[in-house]
Amino acid sequence: MKILVCFGLSLFGICAANPYLPSNKNSEFAKNNPYLEEKKKRSHITSTQGKSVPKYQLLPPITAKKTPPPTPKKPRKIIDEDGNVVEEKIEPPRPPTPQELELRDAQLRCYAQNGAWCWKTGMYFLEGRVVKQDYQHAFDAFEAGCLKKNGGACYSMGYMYEFGRGDIPRDSKKALDLYLKSCNYGYNLGCEAYRRLK
Repeated sequence: MKILVCFGLSLFGICAANPYLPSNKNSEFAKNNPYLEEKKKRSHITSTQGKSVPKYQLLPPITAKKTPPPTPKKPRKIIDEDGNVVEEKIEPPRPPTPQELELRDAQLRCYAQNGAWCWKTGMYFLEGRVVKQDYQHAFDAFEAGCLKKNGGACYSMGYMYEFGRGDIPRDSKKALDLYLKSCNYGYNLGCEAYRRLK
């Protein structure tokens, strides 16, 4: 009954904050989460070289220096076992695969406050697709997605707590709370996992 009341009231934001969710950026895992860093606001420059500038006077535009294109490597001459001079074979750099491009895009969209892309980023690292399997990086991405109200990301965090992955300890109580949060965000697997674990 308490859960149903909390579920109904959560639509109006009345339910109390869950102590097991990373609701603030001071949690043990949120401290080093690269997806949760706040962008620093740059203060407007009002002086140049110690001279004050009136507000109506525009500063000269700052243009970024263009990086020159990389110079192609010249093949070196190598002497082989027979004493013959042979040119070294230089393989052209491999272009990124579509999956690598998709992962980069997902990470950029996660930084831009989109929880679904944080979840997708975490799944790449959890399953070890395209990149090396990294449970901590996956957890960071799921945490960011859960804070951005994505049910799938909350479910994946609960999964990591339920079964323990990497440095994430097994904690069924935290997993249960995360499954409930996932269910409240409309993710059906979170509801099923909550009923199963309860």
